[in-house]
Amino acid sequence: MKYFSFFILISTITICQAQIVNIPDSNFKNVLLSSNLTNQIARDVNYDWMIIDINNDGEIQESEAQNVAYLHLEARSISSLDGIDKFINLLYLDCNNNNLTAVSFNSTYFRRNSDNVFAER
Repeated sequence: MKYFSFFILISTITICQAQIVNIPDSNFKNVLLSSNLTNQIARDVNYDWMIIDINNDGEIQESEAQNVAYLHLEARSISSLDGIDKFINLLYLDCNNNNLTAVSFNSTYFRRNSDNVFAER
């Protein structure tokens, strides 16, 4: 019975743990973590300025990424947008004037609506 209780406890902790978005580019991650209501980095689906890292844990959970509809990342020395695919509700992305060599999206929205991606070097 002791082992069964331990197994249930470990299983519950594993299931309840939030899924953290892997963002290897430190500049990209720092910009996302710095978003607030006044610096005009991110908007939600209601077009209100927002804080992405709601729980202030220094990580972006998938649930936090899913709240973002707009990202303004112009001139932030970003080299990679790895992790952007977890922002599944993203409708607008401005990543002009960064160090990006390619911008790739798994999002069906961006494959159909590339006019909402601004990525000049």
